[in-house]
Amino acid sequence: MVPDIIALGMRIVIDVTPAVQQTAGIGKYARCLVENLLAMDHENVYSFFYNAYGKAGPDPLSAGYLTHTISLSDRRWRLWLLLAHSLGLGMDGYLGRGDIFHGTDYQLPLVKDSKAVVTIHDLSFLVFPQHHAPFNRLYLRWIVPKSVGLARAVIVDSESTKRDLMRWLGTPEEKVKAIVLGVDERFSPVPDQDSQARVETKYSLRRPYLLFVGTIEPRKNLSLLLEAYRSLPAKVQHDLVIVGKKGWLYQGIFDQVRALGLERKVTFLGPVPEADLPALYRGAELFVYPSFYEGFGLPPLEAMACGTPVVTSDTSSLPEVVGDAGLMVAPTDAAGLATAIQSIISDEGLRTTLRARGLERAKQFTWRKTAQATLQVYQQVFSTGKEHEDRL
Repeated sequence: MVPDIIALGMRIVIDVTPAVQQTAGIGKYARCLVENLLAMDHENVYSFFYNAYGKAGPDPLSAGYLTHTISLSDRRWRLWLLLAHSLGLGMDGYLGRGDIFHGTDYQLPLVKDSKAVVTIHDLSFLVFPQHHAPFNRLYLRWIVPKSVGLARAVIVDSESTKRDLMRWLGTPEEKVKAIVLGVDERFSPVPDQDSQARVETKYSLRRPYLLFVGTIEPRKNLSLLLEAYRSLPAKVQHDLVIVGKKGWLYQGIFDQVRALGLERKVTFLGPVPEADLPALYRGAELFVYPSFYEGFGLPPLEAMACGTPVVTSDTSSLPEVVGDAGLMVAPTDAAGLATAIQSIISDEGLRTTLRARGLERAKQFTWRKTAQATLQVYQQVFSTGKEHEDRL
């Protein structure tokens, strides 16, 4: 049992750029991690660093805390990191000096005064390189090994990514800590009726509908979902609602919708406010997530927490998240995906079973646990460094 508060007196600097620049995915991870660390740990001193380029207004995460910022476009910032690593130029003065520096988004600046921790969320740029833009792929192939080598500890979101890190980069097992993510309490099966009706009216949703939440890009495997959806029997009257921003190579998905004649059945909502997501999950009869590869996969977890049955892929980290609480199919099996969707739609007993299992499964994942385990990593890195200094 990890105690709520570990009295170490560490100075901890966290890169909260993802939380400042985005709401989903890694941004949600950084934001929820920091919020829970600050809520439970009153012994250590926290400060923050972020890239403020393009950000509007103050950052609520850093209010009242020492904060260091830069303001560079993403590409210029990345090039600066590469240059600093190549020339051996420490960047501590730009980041804020502390005992621990935690890079929450794959990369570490070259820090010399702090003991570094980095979170690597997945290795899709190595496992599925074709699903990444060329510059992003090349950058990650350079900076991730550099960051893993610099870090005293590497945090990953799942045992699947831990295995990938050991296989693809040869990272020693003892250096890698798998810490699963959590689900916010707002994702629950109990709706605020006014809010539920408001959201469904806002997006002109027609029940029943199937739901997908994620970036529109090849890795999410929406092409297979559209193929499976098109093959459902005519008696299935469900619309397909797709929530998420446009990512890398998104145009093919829109072209496929037109080619299949699904314009009136498939609705693209684009990115939506975080506050609207619980109602969208609750209103769906089924959540479908056929991704090729995930370092964790927050959307299936959020759907389960809202009491919505899940169909997802049987690959990467997704079985760790869903367990026996959803149906899983191979990400290349369109017929199998269609069968799984139809079986849930047509079988009320199966829907009830998956709903109950999903709700119980989701209870195992909390951001507080994520923060507690992360604080323990900070403690171990700090203590190991102190022991080394004492021997000197």
